[in-house]
This record gives sequence, structure tokens and C-alpha cells, in this order.
Amino acid sequence: MTGLGATPKPSTMRRMPYSPDTDRMERKGLIRRITSLGIDIFALVLLTMPGMAAEAYFHPTASPTPAQHVRWSLVSYGFWLCYTSFEFLSAASLGKFLLKLKIANADSTPATTSTLFLRWSTKWSFLIIGAVALAIHAPVLQWLANLMCFIVLLGCLPALGDNGITWHDRWSRTAVFRVRRLRQQRGFEPLLNKA
Repeated sequence: MTGLGATPKPSTMRRMPYSPDTDRMERKGLIRRITSLGIDIFALVLLTMPGMAAEAYFHPTASPTPAQHVRWSLVSYGFWLCYTSFEFLSAASLGKFLLKLKIANADSTPATTSTLFLRWSTKWSFLIIGAVALAIHAPVLQWLANLMCFIVLLGCLPALGDNGITWHDRWSRTAVFRVRRLRQQRGFEPLLNKA
């Protein structure tokens, strides 16, 4: 049966395989993930501001020299790559942790470090390539970094769909889940006299 209001055939419906964590986890889409990224950007700005203030205090100039620009760009790339490395070390950045999001395999089982590293290196490939391009002064690599940034941004649009999967998630067979709190059921607790 086709047309509006038709139910899809059971064979075409997507099901998430069962996992003990399936009951506690649900996939999250783009809005919550953008909020997580905003928290991460804010945290990174707070982390880099003291260094930028120290550079401005100890080397005051009207405008930064090209060497200072390259140095601070490389430091910024380094800070960002180190900060986001928590995505493959602990399956969540600070923003994801605060929003109770976790990166796992698409079937909601815990992802291995190599899987998380593949996802991280794909997602942040434009920063890695951009840092190398800046360090060795290679305009072609900078162009490639800009292209990768565009591809990664376009690859985030599918997260607006029902399954909440981005290109880098599909590539590494991962997904971002919200871990729900389990309600702890307490049994009968008799009141005891404190005599």
C-alpha cells in the first residue's frame, strides 16, 4: 500500500537491536548536539582567554605580526583538538557530558576507543588538516581543510531526521544518545524507632 497515511512494510522499518542499555538510551538529534557544541565553544574560549591576554600584555602591538598570528592559530587548533579528544577518550565532550549525551555504537552498545577515534578524526579532520597547512604554509592543504569543513557541516544536516545520524556517525557506525536516569525503585522500608 502506498500513499499518504500508509504504514510501511515491517521489513522497511528500522529497528535498533536490543542491548541492555537500549532501555536507558535514546538517539539525539541536531538541536541538542548544537547546544553541546555551544557549551564546548564557550568552555574553550574561557580556557584560551588567559593565554591571549598574556600574549597581548607581554607583546603589545597595534596588530599581530604574521608570526604571532600563526603561533596563536596553531595554539588554538591545538587547544581545540586536545579539548575535543575527550570525545574518543571518554565518549563525550564537556558539553555532551553536561547534557547527558554519550557517543556509542549505532546499536547503543559501548563503542571502542578505535571507533570513537575514527569518528573524532572524521568530524575534526578539517582542524587537523588546517593545523598542518598552517604549520607548513601549504595553501592547497588549507583549501582541502575548508572543503572538509564544508563537507562535515553538510554531513550534519541528516541529524535533523528521525534517526539523528550525521555523516561522521554513519561513517564510524556510531550515534549520540541521551542517557536517561533510571528510576531506582525502593522496596518496603520499615520505619525504625531511633531509641
